[in-house]
Amino acid sequence: TITVQILAAVAALHEMDIAHRDLKPDNILVMSSDSASALYNRIRLCDFGLCKSVDTNVCCAQQRSSICGTKPFWAPEMVQIIMNGDLAQPDSPKAWYDLKKADVWAVGVMNFTLLFGGEPFRNEEDKVMFPKICLGASMPSVSAV
Repeated sequence: TITVQILAAVAALHEMDIAHRDLKPDNILVMSSDSASALYNRIRLCDFGLCKSVDTNVCCAQQRSSICGTKPFWAPEMVQIIMNGDLAQPDSPKAWYDLKKADVWAVGVMNFTLLFGGEPFRNEEDKVMFPKICLGASMPSVSAV
């Protein structure tokens, strides 16, 4: 399935200690395994412009990192850093998050999108979207898709 292939691609990146940091449907190419077939069953990850090497010497692969990527696919810990203003304190461990776990969260948001036909936090303002991401409360916004 598509999700299994996305997870395999992300796992391959993570095994090389690389975090993608902008996983979203726009960065997944879907193609046919046979040029004569209309069945789209193979994926390729693309847009590696925000990739970052993960420092494996840091406990639990957590490291301070800039917050980047597409907001509706941010992990709750990324949102909390922004909401708490912790990026302003560069030495604070509160400004750290696990880059690989954030990638896995984004894969979950993509899977939600595949299952329900729309992004869970689409076209919402930050002040509405961020608390929903932190609470994992997404179902009400799907009906607006």
